[in-house]
Amino acid sequence: WQAPEQLARESHSRSSDLFSLGCLLFFSISGGYHPFGTLRERDQNISNGKMDLFRVEHVPEAIDLLPRLLHQDPKKRYYCLILCISIFYSRGKNVTLGENKRNKRIKHN
Repeated sequence: WQAPEQLARESHSRSSDLFSLGCLLFFSISGGYHPFGTLRERDQNISNGKMDLFRVEHVPEAIDLLPRLLHQDPKKRYYCLILCISIFYSRGKNVTLGENKRNKRIKHN
């Protein structure tokens, strides 16, 4: 769940937190998977920028947002302000972050 710069023992920043947020969003949408693979291969894939977003292809907003949050270059990750106004959180849009216990779609208002 660490950003590439953290794995390389470089400084931690807000951008590192955005990378972790991207991993958490992917985990939530995909039903418990990590965008950089299994535990055994994860750190190597993060360091090499090898992610697989196929488990969230059914959510167009995720396909738009996650590559930006998970970008190798910390300077190219979304800033928090841009993230907050992203189409992923558009007002009145149905956002599938999984399903609740009663199998109803979760709607973000």
